[in-house]
Amino acid sequence: MKAKKLNIILVMVAVAISLAVYYYSTIRLTTATKGTISPGSNVIYTTNSQSVYNLLKKYGFNVKMVTNNTKPSNPALAPTSTTAQGLSADEQTMFNLVNKERVANGLKPLELDMRLVKTARLKSQDMVKLGYFDHQSPTYGSPFDMMKQFRISFSYAGENLAGSPDVNTAHVNLMNSPGHRENILRPEFTHIGIGVFDGSRYGKIFTQQFIRVE
Repeated sequence: MKAKKLNIILVMVAVAISLAVYYYSTIRLTTATKGTISPGSNVIYTTNSQSVYNLLKKYGFNVKMVTNNTKPSNPALAPTSTTAQGLSADEQTMFNLVNKERVANGLKPLELDMRLVKTARLKSQDMVKLGYFDHQSPTYGSPFDMMKQFRISFSYAGENLAGSPDVNTAHVNLMNSPGHRENILRPEFTHIGIGVFDGSRYGKIFTQQFIRVE
């Protein structure tokens, strides 16, 4: 009888802790986005907690990972370029459109980082080849895991994804989405990489990866 009561108490404590974690995460994300959390909504919620990301993703929330304090353990490589050399036509166009938006909003244009161009291209290619559309890659993990694998140092990072037949439509759709627009116009970011790969059910896959380099 005592053992049964103890098990019931342990289950109740576990449920209480789970509810407390969920409530805390919900309040924090709601405050950050100034919206109401609901599964399947068009609002994109951001978090720097992998456990919160997994929990909200599990229950159908539109959530993306953003971090402001993750750093790789390996030595960092320096940015390789501050110009738009080496981009495809679509990548060049999207790079120009992003910086046009930033300048129009009183922000500094982003510098091109060819290391991020490489990882963004690999991410787009991975999504097309494996038939998924998600920030979490079965090959590379989260965008932050991927950056660490390629020894890219950052103090702040983010990722935008779009699927569209052409670059202009992709850009308009990103700017019309509050969470994606926030990344494009986030003053903390200093560098960007853009990768485009064709052949998905949406047409082309566009990956934008952002970082802040101190």
